[in-house]
Amino acid sequence: MTKFTTSMPLEDSPWATSGLHDPLDIENYIADYRNRSKRVMALLSAKRQGGENSFLEGSQQSLAPFSVAGRAHGVTGGSTFSFSEMKDDGPPTTVFLIADANAMKAQMPLISLVQWCMIQELRRHPAKHKPVTLLCDEAANFCISGLNNLMTTARGYGLRLHLFLQNFSAFTVTYSKETLDTLLSEAEILQFMPQTRQDAVVDYVFGRLGEESIVVTSHRGQRGHGVDGVDYREESKPLHTRDEIRRCKQSIVFVRNNKPIKTDTPPIAAIHPWRKQVGVDPFHGKPWRLPIKLRYRRNEAVSFGLRFKHFWRRIRGAQKL
Repeated sequence: MTKFTTSMPLEDSPWATSGLHDPLDIENYIADYRNRSKRVMALLSAKRQGGENSFLEGSQQSLAPFSVAGRAHGVTGGSTFSFSEMKDDGPPTTVFLIADANAMKAQMPLISLVQWCMIQELRRHPAKHKPVTLLCDEAANFCISGLNNLMTTARGYGLRLHLFLQNFSAFTVTYSKETLDTLLSEAEILQFMPQTRQDAVVDYVFGRLGEESIVVTSHRGQRGHGVDGVDYREESKPLHTRDEIRRCKQSIVFVRNNKPIKTDTPPIAAIHPWRKQVGVDPFHGKPWRLPIKLRYRRNEAVSFGLRFKHFWRRIRGAQKL
């Protein structure tokens, strides 16, 4: 086996001298990279028979989807932009990662890889607290790399996660029960759509809503002799029963530790003028239009924004008390 004595000049590589990364991060990365390289060299130099071939075979199998002959090579071989542009100054940058619903299982590893690269670039950007919003529709259909850790650290890098999922079971199958627990505990806002059907979701909302106190009146007296007096006592009852939650036609929203909110959530097809601005769904081939339930005007938006800002200040003030 050839022995390499010349060290790789990682400190002089373009990415290390670009000025986009923290010097301490570069130093830690290079140290970790060289430690891993030493372990690989030790494995390749092992005297036990088959160790080298076993390692090489496993490595080749892991990298096979990204070989020159694979379809992923053409997709990941180059890019016309950098994900870090989403944090750069200038016009907003919007990136769509779209997978074919008919080939989701085959494309899931590639989507996860591209998403992992995106998160790494955004984390290493010097503008740590510049916000970037990540919308993950049908989050249970593909695996977001390192989601459990990302939900607890994203805020420190200015990343705002919006996860949309159909039910708890599908999310648990894709990730784990621990990841679901982290999602429910770390989320700033939890919104449950109308007429929720899954029992696990209904039970969670039922427990989160809690109970309310009511005053119950009872009468004292003997049969045939009238009422001697009236007693009042305080009892508790669920804010909503499980059946009421299932039949509720409004969304139930939890904002931090504030009281729950019931709100109407009309679809975009029922909001003017957005219902006419959305393109035609290629799967159905025709516009999606419903009767208008909400008209959205610029002046109303400004007025709503001011009212919401004032309302949010009151909530924060109440929390401080």
